Amino acid sequence: MHLIITFSVTLFHKESPSRSFIEFLGELIMSVEKSKQDNVVACGIDNNYVWPLLVMLTSAHRNSRVRFRILICYDDRYLDSNMRYLIAKYLEHVQIKYEFVEIYVEIKATYATYLTPTTYTRLYLADQSSDIFLWLDADIMCRKGWDQLFDFKPGPEFGAIAAGVRDPLVDKFNNQEYSRNSAVQKAKENYINTGVLSIDSKAWRKYLTEEDWKSVAEKGLSLGFQFQDQCVLNYVLWGKIRFISAEFNYLIRNEDGRKISNPKIAHFSGWEKPWHFSNFELWFRSPKEHRDLYREYSRLQVLTSFRALFTFRFEFFGFYSYVRGLKKKSKRKSKITRIGVFIFFLLRKIKNKANTFLRAFSNRILK
Repeated sequence: MHLIITFSVTLFHKESPSRSFIEFLGELIMSVEKSKQDNVVACGIDNNYVWPLLVMLTSAHRNSRVRFRILICYDDRYLDSNMRYLIAKYLEHVQIKYEFVEIYVEIKATYATYLTPTTYTRLYLADQSSDIFLWLDADIMCRKGWDQLFDFKPGPEFGAIAAGVRDPLVDKFNNQEYSRNSAVQKAKENYINTGVLSIDSKAWRKYLTEEDWKSVAEKGLSLGFQFQDQCVLNYVLWGKIRFISAEFNYLIRNEDGRKISNPKIAHFSGWEKPWHFSNFELWFRSPKEHRDLYREYSRLQVLTSFRALFTFRFEFFGFYSYVRGLKKKSKRKSKITRIGVFIFFLLRKIKNKANTFLRAFSNRILK
């Protein structure tokens, strides 16, 4: 090996004496490392979306051929420290690089009853970040090929600040339901779903300030906005969006009329979620291709459950506290709280496992 490198260096010097092979090799290695670091995935969650986040990241990790790091945006008022601990331990176990980004959401805007103000964290992150980041909602499932999204970045060559997928609801924008929505009427057929969105933070800050988008968000009610920050993004970024294939954000809901046989990202948008036991009837009234995706998501939940069980096995039996020598009363209480949260997740997964069995049984009957 040493002889080959020496021979290569000699040849390189003969062709280009002004630049050594070692310098060239060093630049090559640095460029490769930089390309690895450039793959940034971001998401924003609260206490209600911890479990879906773990399932989403499990799917992203096992179906990715490139390295990426995850930025987890949160507001301390809506995501407890125990939940952050659980997320951190799980990501360390599955070897996903992560970073928590605390964002204080201070905005006088409306949002759906099943959401918290953390839905606006992606706009705050665009104000603060120095990277091009890929935003993924927690209610999605990444499948093989999803990582090709890192190649579809916005940039000045496209005249784009963000890159996203057109929302299939554009076919219904002439309906009376959306007639008062200024974002919909402004973007029309170019209205995008922001559950999967790539944002160039530097271009974002050159184009608008935090006060600009906040003023639009706070006037959302008078502007007829129906989809919170999604409408804000469509309104302020009109004409500055690069459009990507619908297979990277396939919405699993009845009104999505697009026929995509093998989507790279399945998005469980809306208030009906596959991890809610009350939505058992979705398996009966959904198209067959959607039922297949529901089954795939259920398998991911089981996989995530087993990984979580392995991650927290020492905590569950109380060994972790003993090994760490945590004898203070306050720390012991913290451990008990964490164990309680884990037991809650475990019981919920047992319930979901029974739910999965019922679904499989019902599908057999339907066939």
